[in-house]
This record gives sequence, structure tokens and C-alpha cells, in this order.
Amino acid sequence: MLTQIARSMTASSGRNELSGRYGGEEFLLVLGGATPPHALRHAEALRAAVARYPFTLPNGATIAVTISIGIAAAPAHGTHCETLLGAADDALYRAKATGRDRVRLASSATAEHSAESRAIEQRERARTATH
Repeated sequence: MLTQIARSMTASSGRNELSGRYGGEEFLLVLGGATPPHALRHAEALRAAVARYPFTLPNGATIAVTISIGIAAAPAHGTHCETLLGAADDALYRAKATGRDRVRLASSATAEHSAESRAIEQRERARTATH
């Protein structure tokens, strides 16, 4: 089933998009240059497509699958991968906590945390640049 989800994500990826399995049952989709509203629309379309798709099990039976999606956007939620992944992960867990089969954008609380993380990242870049 995870392979089928990965294939559908790869098939629907556009020119400025990268997708793949991130670990366990999690996937990562990077939408280059996308605004948060565009990312929300794209994620909602992906969520709905997965819910409609009949996934085939090895025994031939088909089942319905739902997904939850967390979204973070640069630079609002961070500028480094780790910060953006953390913000998206927080949004994903909020989606799961509010009933699953949902799409959530990183919250303002996450954005505040990300602002702090960006300051740390800037200090780290400055320190690294001097060494």
C-alpha cells in the first residue's frame, strides 16, 4: 500500500515538486515556490485522491485509505530543512489529533517557534562562516 501511495505521489508531481517516502508511514512532498494557499489546495487534492483510490492488498482485496497532511512554508515557518520538517510534523500531528484524514498548515505558535529557530540558524550560519 505504501508503494502505491508513493507511486501516485510521484506520478502527480509537477516540475518543481519532489516526493518520496520519508520514513515509516510518512511521505515528504516539496513544492518548490508554492505559496501556503497553493500548498493547501495541492495537499487537499492529494488527500481527496487517496481517499477515492481503491488500494489493492496482496490477496487482491481492495481497501479505502485516508491520509493526514501537515504543511510548512518557507520562510514563514523556517528556512532550513530541519525547521521546516519540524513545523510540518507539528501540523501533521495536529491533523491526526483532530480526527485524521485532514490537511493542516503549521500554526502561528509553530511560526513563533520557527522565528526563534531562524534566529538560532542565523547565529549558527554566522558562527560557521567565521570558522
